[in-house]
Amino acid sequence: MVLATWSDLAKSPGHVLLFQALEATIGPDRARPVAWSLADEVQLLELVSEAGFVSVTTTIISLQTRYPSARAFVEILLKGSSKVTREELAQIPADRKAAFINEVAKRLRDYETSNALTLPMESRVLVGNRR
Repeated sequence: MVLATWSDLAKSPGHVLLFQALEATIGPDRARPVAWSLADEVQLLELVSEAGFVSVTTTIISLQTRYPSARAFVEILLKGSSKVTREELAQIPADRKAAFINEVAKRLRDYETSNALTLPMESRVLVGNRR
């Protein structure tokens, strides 16, 4: 088995800022980054072990992702992120979507240059064999 999950949410600051803005927009109980629910390595190893996998190894992959702009990053996630994240973002009322995009873009300024937005992200790749 090969499985890729996000590592700690803090290692993906663009998503941290996006989810903070989502929480401010729709409330804390409705803005949970479910895509990071398997970020804890110990918990993940326990789950795959209980599922019958052995000789499990994990590797952290650090990425630098580039987007045309901070606005483009948010718009891309609104349209094409994981199903779970899209569902979370779909909770933003239509009349507040433009303000949300502007707010996240403002929060991302530290990662934006005149021609691109560059964001670090981190994921964990797990490889294991079935017993």
